[in-house]
Amino acid sequence: YDPEVGAPVGEPEYMIMAATIGVLMTMCCVYIFDKDTRCNMFVWIQNRLGLRAADLSGRTAFADRIPAAVHTVAPRKIVDSAFNIAHCGRAQRHRYTTLAEFFEAIERCLRGEGERKYVYAYWPELDSIAHEHGIASRQARESLRRFDDGFARLLLSLQSRDVGVLVTGDHGFIDAPEERLVLVEQH
Repeated sequence: YDPEVGAPVGEPEYMIMAATIGVLMTMCCVYIFDKDTRCNMFVWIQNRLGLRAADLSGRTAFADRIPAAVHTVAPRKIVDSAFNIAHCGRAQRHRYTTLAEFFEAIERCLRGEGERKYVYAYWPELDSIAHEHGIASRQARESLRRFDDGFARLLLSLQSRDVGVLVTGDHGFIDAPEERLVLVEQH
C-alpha cells in the first residue's frame, strides 16, 4: 500500500497471490498439527518435527485405561499409523489383510487361560463397500454374508470359553436417491 497515492502498489493478481499463499500457509499449519490427518505428506512432516498423534490429542489412550491385556486387530495398512498408535496406547497390535486373517488374529489374541484380555478388532470393508456401491448393493450383501459366516465360526470356537463378545458399528447407512446426491467434482 502506497500512502502517498492512497492505493495498493502492484497488480491485483499479485495481491491475490499473496493472500492465497497466506491461506495456504495457514491450512498447512492446521494440517501439520491435525492428529487425524491421513495425508502421507503431513504425517511425514509430523514425524520430522517429532510430533506424535498422542501428544496432539492430549488424551490417555483407551487401551491404557483398561486393567487387562489389551490387543488391537486392525488392517495392515493402518495398524501402525500415528493415529492408530496414539489410540491403541500400550495395546499389542495385530495386523491382517484378509477376512480369514482377521478372525484368526482375534482367536490368537484370546488363547490361553487365566489372564484377563480385551480385544478391539476393526473390520472396515463393509463400510468402504457401502460408501462406494451402496448398502443395498450386491457387493455389500456379499461382504456382510462373508463377515457373518466368519463371525459365526468365531462364536462357535469361543462357545466353551468364558468370553463376552460385543459388536458395534459407528454409524448406519441409507442409500440416497440419485437426485439427492451431491457430486463434489461438479462444484
